[in-house]
Amino acid sequence: MRGRARARRALYATLLAPELPGSTRAAMFLSLLFRALKADVSGRRVAAFLKRLLQVALAAPPNLACGCLLLTSEVLKARARGSARGRPRRCGPAAAGRGRRGARVPAAQASRPGLHRPPGCRQRRADMSVWVC
Repeated sequence: MRGRARARRALYATLLAPELPGSTRAAMFLSLLFRALKADVSGRRVAAFLKRLLQVALAAPPNLACGCLLLTSEVLKARARGSARGRPRRCGPAAAGRGRRGARVPAAQASRPGLHRPPGCRQRRADMSVWVC
């Protein structure tokens, strides 16, 4: 574990290195960073890396900025595909027609999404029909 933490810290520090924009190995570094972010299980750490990467893209030459934006897009796509099972439940009008475990809700209840509370959700405000899971 200690070696992985050290490698992540080195990748994070290298993002702001002044040599990165002019380096001939920038593409190789972005490829390595993509594999590391794709394999990382911590969503907060990946978000921190992507935030730093977008900061780098603001000040980078166009070729590196495009690489940073492409890497960000690919990581977000890969994480969305990989976490399909762990996605939060849909709430509000999109989930109004479904009850517990996907069973259909009676038509009178489904037509009024504000009255149907999906399981495990709470109402955000008393005057709104928006549910927070």
